Amino acid sequence: MNNSTAAPEPGLYDIIRDAGVIPVVVILSGIKAFIGLIGIVFNLSLVYVTVKNKSLHGPCNVLIALNALCMAIYELSFEISMYVVATGINLITVMECFFWQFIPAFMKYFTLCLMLVIGLDRLICLLFPFWNKNKFYLMYLSFMVGVCALIGVYCIYISVRADLKMANGEVMCTVSDVSQQGSSETVFLIAFILNVATIICYAFFAVAMMRTSKKNRSSNVKFTRSIFKSLMLIMIVDVLGWGSNTVFQYWFHLFDTWKFGALEKWCISTVNGYLLSLATTAEAPILYFCSKEYRKAYHRQFQAIDAHLRPNRTRDLTTVKTGTSANASQTKPSTTT
Repeated sequence: MNNSTAAPEPGLYDIIRDAGVIPVVVILSGIKAFIGLIGIVFNLSLVYVTVKNKSLHGPCNVLIALNALCMAIYELSFEISMYVVATGINLITVMECFFWQFIPAFMKYFTLCLMLVIGLDRLICLLFPFWNKNKFYLMYLSFMVGVCALIGVYCIYISVRADLKMANGEVMCTVSDVSQQGSSETVFLIAFILNVATIICYAFFAVAMMRTSKKNRSSNVKFTRSIFKSLMLIMIVDVLGWGSNTVFQYWFHLFDTWKFGALEKWCISTVNGYLLSLATTAEAPILYFCSKEYRKAYHRQFQAIDAHLRPNRTRDLTTVKTGTSANASQTKPSTTT
């Protein structure tokens, strides 16, 4: 009688540990890293345009720029993961990964809260148009940003406590690997609550926007009306990105019934994560296409850069325009009296 049992299917880490460079892993990670590079450029361009244009120095604009800066730092995590697999290392210890990724991980949780703060700020300013002129307004904003920072610090704190218990464990070093079992459930719950709160806040924001009279000409309400579409689209894209990833992770166990191998599951999970990666790049394009103020600022700033990089072209254009004006004045028909 044969009592032998089938050997258990090797896990992902067993497959890749000593495999060196794995083309499919490098390609899929490379696509994510490329999306990250695009996002870094877009987000830093938004920060640059905000800093250089005084018309974008309002509190809401500063919060949007801060969110973009933090998102750019978060996107560095894609490049770190790419480096680990592209070099054939594939796996590093949990604590090594923590030291590489804890700053991007902090930014991930910080920006989740910051989008909620931006929505709350616009909602309050819409309901109370002169709130931003109150002497406590900046103190309130600073306090709310501080709360976001504390949430990020707390997530990192509980993550490192869990990581220390399995410091020599191995991971591929994505930003999610910072929160190992024991902390990942709490971090997931915090992210879920922030996402739901953001959806509720922006829903109230939309209702308040529709109920606000168009005759209200206060500068604060006019700005909120102009930025409304952009903020709503940014929120929707962010929630779709984070939400799709959350839903996928929740239903991931279903793949066990479809007999996918460990590497195939990783490939499916990585491709699904592209939507979240793309969501992190969306803020600057949305503001450019949906906000006249930001579009004008981009045109003004990058024309200035072009003039600085190619001064000869600028002088040539000026000469052509001057010459054209002079010719026009010379050929203008004279009138007699």
